[in-house]
Amino acid sequence: MKKLLLFILFVIDLQCAFSQVNSSRGKEFWIGFMQNYSSNYENSRLDIFIVSDQNTSGIVTIPNTGYSQAFNVLANVTTTVNIPNNLAEHFSNQVIENMAVLVETLDTVSVFATNFKETTADATNVLPVQSIGIEYRISSYDGVAAGYQSEFLIVATEDNTQVEITPKVTTLQGNAAGVPFIVNLNRGETYQVKALEGLADFTGSTIIGTEASGRCRPFAVFSGVNCANIPVVDCLYCDHLYQQNFPVDTWGKDFFVVPFGYSTYTYRVLANEDNTQISINGGAPYTLNAGQYQGYSYEPDEVCVSANKGISVIQYMQGENCSFEGDPSMLILNDANQKIKNVAFSTVISEFITDHVLNIVMATANVGELTLDGVLVPVSAFNPFPSCPESSYAQIDISEGSHTLDAPSGFTAYVYGVGDAVSYAFSVGSINLVEPMQVDTAFCLNNQITINTDGSNYSSVYWYAQSNPDSILGTGDTLVLNPPIISDIYVAVGSKLLSGCEEENFFYVESPPPFLVDAQPDTS
Repeated sequence: MKKLLLFILFVIDLQCAFSQVNSSRGKEFWIGFMQNYSSNYENSRLDIFIVSDQNTSGIVTIPNTGYSQAFNVLANVTTTVNIPNNLAEHFSNQVIENMAVLVETLDTVSVFATNFKETTADATNVLPVQSIGIEYRISSYDGVAAGYQSEFLIVATEDNTQVEITPKVTTLQGNAAGVPFIVNLNRGETYQVKALEGLADFTGSTIIGTEASGRCRPFAVFSGVNCANIPVVDCLYCDHLYQQNFPVDTWGKDFFVVPFGYSTYTYRVLANEDNTQISINGGAPYTLNAGQYQGYSYEPDEVCVSANKGISVIQYMQGENCSFEGDPSMLILNDANQKIKNVAFSTVISEFITDHVLNIVMATANVGELTLDGVLVPVSAFNPFPSCPESSYAQIDISEGSHTLDAPSGFTAYVYGVGDAVSYAFSVGSINLVEPMQVDTAFCLNNQITINTDGSNYSSVYWYAQSNPDSILGTGDTLVLNPPIISDIYVAVGSKLLSGCEEENFFYVESPPPFLVDAQPDTS
């Protein structure tokens, strides 16, 4: 009998589940307030609504001005912080200003912001810093005239933030449509851009962090219109549009659009990539290319939208003479896969907004498990989508102030409200799918192993094993592992040469045990 010692090189398949991060809750939020209808501050307010399911406290600052305001939050009770308009509302065009508002808390909260004038108002949920990014394609609408333009606002969270802006229409300062330009910002600085003409629309414009800025300098983007008629020609009166944008890497492929309770509505489908195939209610697909959108107005019914690539779906309230209550408002919808299981949220709190409503979307099989403020919502409150009956929606009137929603299987929800020629709409929250760790190279050897980084891209490289991150194994672009090889994930940490952002490369090393095989000779 012979004993054969076989060393087998095998492929390591790393199966890592995606993790979920609640993109509506956090401890640090950056807010920018765009220009509302006019510079008249009478009956004007910039309000921040802060709500949590636990008691906490925090502080609101405008970092580069010295302004600060401390606050306390009682569990499931809305705390309202008013920001002086003259410190935070932007009226300039393409001027770097120190008007970013920062909310910091000791424990996790949800934050919402409203820019309110008596007859022009809108609101947005505010993304925590871990949910903002470095690449955006914005949503907006046409303005009504000169002085009431489409607009967007950038808020920098770190020093040395550099962004490349490519507008879809000519800016008020004269930057041509389709021609990129660069803006450099530091922490707490803001930059508002207005369209040259009233009947012009920034929808589809891109704002992207440059290579010099890097991935470690996320920034927030808010967009909308000073005052917009929706649709442009037929539906008076104009109203302010204001929403925080989602980074394009969080866009999705499936969306549900639920009518506002008061009237027909307008919606748009916006593509980020060429050859994006769109289907409405399961119908024949059509194609959009990067930055293109398809709009629909006077839509009376619920709609299912699907695509083969990431898209954004934007829903708009229409003007009062079409809706008979409320006025234009903009709502960027959540992808159907961005369900949350529980949330504490607040309506806008205002004497001028009299009716508040929730639109809730859930899997039809699970509609019996939703609770609102601890009370089970009856199954009869839900209606299935005719073209995608596996999902259902409910419209529920709610009171002004704080509320909670809970469902173990998850839901998507939007809150909106109307008054006499005034309205608002925003998402109560969503989750982001965080990609698993990306392994650069996998090794399976018992012999000496040499691991190399791309030395041209990094400086100040050091190495550690994931099982013991406090122990530095070596420095430089190369790590040599000598037998006995210890199975682990080895991590190279280095600073990008251009941006200075610290990044990690992961190398999986597996030491296979000797495999002994008894081989009997063939006696035939």
